[in-house]
Amino acid sequence: MHDVDLVALPKDIKGLKARCTRACEVLADGLQNYRIKTASGVQLEIYFAQPESPDLFKPTPSTWGTLLLCRTGSRQHNIHLVEYAKSVGLRWSPYAGVFDKDFNFFLYTSACARPWTRWLVDSYCP
Repeated sequence: MHDVDLVALPKDIKGLKARCTRACEVLADGLQNYRIKTASGVQLEIYFAQPESPDLFKPTPSTWGTLLLCRTGSRQHNIHLVEYAKSVGLRWSPYAGVFDKDFNFFLYTSACARPWTRWLVDSYCP
């Protein structure tokens, strides 16, 4: 194993990056992901989920669940999810979740996998 993908919802992204920087070589530093290489040669890619935003008029759900779904599935699995969403008139994005053409959230992403269960069952069991 030379590659590890993690999905994190850190309270302090800057602090997490600072700790990683002290012990590892930084390969990529972005807003949504951070790639480092350890001294033993293991490449670690950390995907940063966004926390829930409890705005009164337009709350934004956390992206942890949808990122975890994307990063633990194969490429073919992700393609299937995109195609299934399209077939029922929706869109799926690892960084946003499931939404309609007007970007109204159809299925809230969350910090747990439970809300995804019904959608996944429907996508694999027509």
